[in-house]
Amino acid sequence: MVYKGTEEVPWVRDYLDKNVEHIRKKYLGFNPERLTVIRTTEYYASYSYGVRYDLKNFVKKLSEISTVVIIPRYGDEKERFKGINNVYILDKTVLGVEIIRAADLVVSSGGTMAREAALLGIPTFSYHFRDDILKYLMGEGYPVRYLPNFELIWKYSKEVIKDPEKYRMDTSDRLKQYDNHIDIIVEEINRLI
Repeated sequence: MVYKGTEEVPWVRDYLDKNVEHIRKKYLGFNPERLTVIRTTEYYASYSYGVRYDLKNFVKKLSEISTVVIIPRYGDEKERFKGINNVYILDKTVLGVEIIRAADLVVSSGGTMAREAALLGIPTFSYHFRDDILKYLMGEGYPVRYLPNFELIWKYSKEVIKDPEKYRMDTSDRLKQYDNHIDIIVEEINRLI
């Protein structure tokens, strides 16, 4: 069975029209002029064995031009970014797609949040993963790029933060054209039983 779209499409559609200011106030208590969301690497996963990035220095520089929200994967990451001004580490469970909707830029180690951001039309830089789905979204012209080092990410982040609207994409019409894979799965199950 083939369908057009990605697994994230059904729930991303629900966030296209959510109020950005409301979301920012919900998570931060205020509405910053610029907001960057960062998703850290899954260091303890087997596929990340030996992989390390100098994310802290990048975050320090970025926090001077944008409020930074870090969605950590592990509790010890709070200590890693402690003491950097204008950085907020979300230490409670969050609905990632919601806070991503409120971002001007997303920097992610890849995977679901990078795909959600791209589908929402948020400029996105993936620094660890470039899986087939991300390649598909890149090929479809979504605002996502694979950048394997933080020198490149810093260079392009500065451009995006200066004028986020220049890089943002309205994806609402595109997402309407995609299939809802959940409906297809249900139809297939019903057909088989």
